[in-house]
Amino acid sequence: MNNLKVIIPVFLLGVISFQVGGCPGCYKISDLVPFTESSGPVGFCNLDSQGKLVIIVKNQGTASAPASHTLVEFFPGGQFLLSTPAITEGASAALEPLAIPANSWNPDSDFLIIVDYNNEVNEANEDNNNADGRCIDGIIKR
Repeated sequence: MNNLKVIIPVFLLGVISFQVGGCPGCYKISDLVPFTESSGPVGFCNLDSQGKLVIIVKNQGTASAPASHTLVEFFPGGQFLLSTPAITEGASAALEPLAIPANSWNPDSDFLIIVDYNNEVNEANEDNNNADGRCIDGIIKR
């Protein structure tokens, strides 16, 4: 049986393509999420050798994602908009290290990560773009 490739323009979502035949219902689309290998109370507290916060963005989708932006907001401490490079499907990217604001330690440093902050990427799931992070004072050396 021949596979027929169908391309359907979808308003607000861009273009979704899928094959009819060999893979019913298949389509390729990006899905960016905040990523960490840590667990427990210090989720998303990835620090480099200088103690700066390193945000990791993973594309768990099936298509490459174009460059976008990630917002990190500390409570207190303010907001920081970071450039996110293009990420191929299944890959992840570490963003430029960010100094944790001194006033965010009370005694821990709490922050929010929002990937694809400006909705620049057509994604399979927009609801998984946020994550709460925390660095624990005393466990993490500043």
